Amino acid sequence: GSNERKLAGFDDSVSFFSSKAVWSPDGKSLAVVVASEKLLPNPYIPTVIPVSDGTVTYLGQKSFQGIFDMVWHPQSDKLYFSSAGQICEIGYPAGESRLL
Repeated sequence: GSNERKLAGFDDSVSFFSSKAVWSPDGKSLAVVVASEKLLPNPYIPTVIPVSDGTVTYLGQKSFQGIFDMVWHPQSDKLYFSSAGQICEIGYPAGESRLL
């Protein structure tokens, strides 16, 4: 397409995990999983990037051993994913998390 631009930048300690980016239902943000070697053995962090300004928001105070099958709540205020055999819910933008 046209009008391509870089959405967000990360420092060298962060690399994208091989998961797909997930659009929020309102179309305003992308959720991605990033990994940092600095956080081993739990290197994965749920991350949201609003397309309007590209501000990177790392959600929560906890990193995870793995994050899989991430999906948005229909109101674009929470993300759900599986990690270590459990279902997790994490709020956006505050980042409060809980196991379901």
